[in-house]
Parts: sequence; C-alpha cells; structure tokens
Amino acid sequence: MFARCDLHMHSTFSDGTFSPEELVAYAKAKQLSAIALTDHHTARGLPAFVQAARRSGILPVAGTEISALYQGKEVHILGLFLPAHCWDAIDAWMAEQKKEKEQSNRLLAQRLTKAGYPVDYQAMRRQYPNSAINRAHFATALVEGGYCTSTEEAFATFLDETCGFYTPAPFAPAEEVIARLSGLGALVALAHPITHLSWAQLPGFIEQALPAGMMAMETHHSSFTPADIPRLQALCTRYGLLECGGSDFHGARKPQVDMGDGGGGTPIPFSLYQVLAQAAAHMHP
Repeated sequence: MFARCDLHMHSTFSDGTFSPEELVAYAKAKQLSAIALTDHHTARGLPAFVQAARRSGILPVAGTEISALYQGKEVHILGLFLPAHCWDAIDAWMAEQKKEKEQSNRLLAQRLTKAGYPVDYQAMRRQYPNSAINRAHFATALVEGGYCTSTEEAFATFLDETCGFYTPAPFAPAEEVIARLSGLGALVALAHPITHLSWAQLPGFIEQALPAGMMAMETHHSSFTPADIPRLQALCTRYGLLECGGSDFHGARKPQVDMGDGGGGTPIPFSLYQVLAQAAAHMHP
C-alpha cells in the first residue's frame, strides 16, 4: 500500500476536537505512517501525543503553528521536529500573545452579542478548558446559535476581518517568528502558503523568509486543488525549499477536512516525512 503521512493537524489543546491520543488512534485507522501535531501557539499536547504515537507504532513529529505578519497579512508558520527540551520554551514565548488573544476573543464576543448574535464567552471557556480559543470556536458557536449554516459561512461573514466584529491580536513579524522557531531547533515551514498570500506575493515572502531560517513549505494541504501542488513544488525547487504536507485536520470543527488529505483527496506521500526527518536529524544529531 502507498505509504502516507500527515504533518499538520490540531488537537483539543488548540482548536481541534480530537485529543492527542484520539488523533493517533484515528491516524492508525487511516493507516498513516507518520503524523505531526501542530497546535496553535502551544506545545502542551506534545507529551501525550508522542507517547501515544510511539505505542501505536506511528512516527510522531512534535510541532506547533504560530501566526505571524507579513506586509500586513496574517501568515502561519510551522515549527516541526521540535526537540523535547524546547517544548516549554514555546509556551513561555507564547504567554504574552495568549493574553492579547484573550482580549481579542472577549472583544469579538462583546461585539457579536451587542449586534444581536449573542456568544457566551465564559461558557465557551468552560466548554473548552484546555483549548486555545480562536475564531474556529466562535464559528462553531455561530452555527450552533443558528446564525450561520456552516463554519465556512461564519468565517466568510461574521469572522472576516472586514466585517467589523473581529480584530486580530497583534502578531510578530514573520521573519522574527521563523528565526525564533529555528533558534529553538525546529525545522520551519510555511503552512498553506496560498491561503493568505497570493501567487504573486509568495516569491517575495520566500525570499525574505529564507535568510531567517525557513527550510520548507507545504505543497500538499487539504485546501489545495491538485493543480496547485505542482506549482508549489516548482517554487520549492526554485528556492531550494523542502516539501511539506498536511491536511490541517481539526476533527468535527472542520468536518470537510479528513486526515491525510493533501488537496482534492490527494494523499500526502510518506517520502515528504522521510526527507524532512533526515534534514531535522542533521540540524540536531
């Protein structure tokens, strides 16, 4: 059977609905050979994830996903193959950003409620006590409240920055985030590059990110079309980047995204993991 991996997914420690152990169990059922946990702005789920993966015979990749800014746009940076001794440093680094995110969340809830779309933020905090609350949780609440028919609609309307309800927390510049993750021993990759950047902007971003320490870019992602993949692969070849790939699985919060989907149902080849793992091994032998 074609060996597959998935190097981008989220657990209940950020905005997924599967625990780290449940992610591993589902990956086992999907017959994936290697998986990465890349929760937003935290590494707290990694100990349980790595232990569960090793018990199941799946190769674990310890990671995180950090939001950053590039020319006023939000971009997402993956830190993969994080050494265990750096996991606590991720959460210490993110502590101030979490405070700012909390303020952003409260403001979003207040604005929605005032406009006639009540969201009980305290109830949300109680419902997801271990999670890093973000717009995905609000999207679920808006669907449950009957204000939207899907989380996609919520993101396209109420939760879009241009709608006036959501004000993002301030993020660090992308080059700073890349350099910090690289300094912590991570193999740094750009997540879903064409989600936030246009094809025209992408080369400029790569040229600035390479000196900061970015080594890879997602060429496989559940949001891509099969035609996107070779275009992104060509950019990787042009700039000497390694290929990365992940579904961005969130469980029931994004029911249209299944684990292992690299774009239009395209599987994510295990060879991507193998090349990245070899590069990471050279970084910290």
